Amino acid sequence: MFKGKTSAHDIAALIIQLANKGYIAIVNDDTSKRHYSFKILKPYTGKNIIEKKLYDGLAHYADKENHLRISDLKNNFFDILDDINYELENGQLKSNMYLENYNSQIFNYISIVLSLISIYLIPSIFGLKIYGIIPALIAVAIISIILLPVKFFIKNKWIQAILNILIIGIGYLITINVVNIPYGMIYRANPLYHFIIPIALLATILPGIIFAYSSKRNIFGTTMLNQLNIFKENLIKADKIDLICVLKEDPNYFYKILPYAYTLDFNEIWFDKFNNIDIKQPSWFITNSVFDVETFGNGLNRTMNYTAEAITSVPKSLSSKKIFSN
Repeated sequence: MFKGKTSAHDIAALIIQLANKGYIAIVNDDTSKRHYSFKILKPYTGKNIIEKKLYDGLAHYADKENHLRISDLKNNFFDILDDINYELENGQLKSNMYLENYNSQIFNYISIVLSLISIYLIPSIFGLKIYGIIPALIAVAIISIILLPVKFFIKNKWIQAILNILIIGIGYLITINVVNIPYGMIYRANPLYHFIIPIALLATILPGIIFAYSSKRNIFGTTMLNQLNIFKENLIKADKIDLICVLKEDPNYFYKILPYAYTLDFNEIWFDKFNNIDIKQPSWFITNSVFDVETFGNGLNRTMNYTAEAITSVPKSLSSKKIFSN
């Protein structure tokens, strides 16, 4: 709901969710000094299909004592991961969040590029002949590429629209001087260009505005994204006093938020906030060492990273077959 796609790190974070619900224990033993291992505690009885697929996969590779090492998942779990990803990518939740016609963004972007070509390439060939092709295409490519980070990294739509107009307009002015497109000669040779160039420029700016305001998320998807952004921002900005008050009401609050912290990419911040706050060791974490949040956090971070790496690993023989088939 937040990213629009699922990563192996997101799936790994669900292990903490399963631990919070009492199905799995995370174990700090002598199996590895770099990360923790897992232990299956009881059969899964929940109704979440994604959690069940993950649990069943983990339980399948556990030994007779229900102990599971991350190395047991390496080159074995990729089929289960693909199954989970397919369920998430094609499930009802995602289909409810996205517009069926979200490809209009791509068409808007293509229309911008085509309009830029009409502005730069055609006049360049007219005035500079074959020597004008490469500079004109470079100008089109640079402006087209600059528009993409604005789309992906600027959240405010009207700021996007203004930046798109500025990029296209300033790019137009700069390119006249850099590429030396002889618009004066073109205007004198063919009066139609007095109308064609401004129309082409307008035809570029309008899709630029539409491109800024176009979205592949529907109203529900946009609402969920906004709510998740607020949820994340509130947790990041929470002060120590607020967190202590929440812990008094719910001692497990720190651990309940952990799966979300990993999925929403603020786990480091979340651990830092509790460095100087006294919190109890979770019931699902088994260790013979003295518990402290910093050591636990470092170990859990490594565990999540190694787990994500293991569940995406594919045997070399199968990997080479896939490359050959492609």
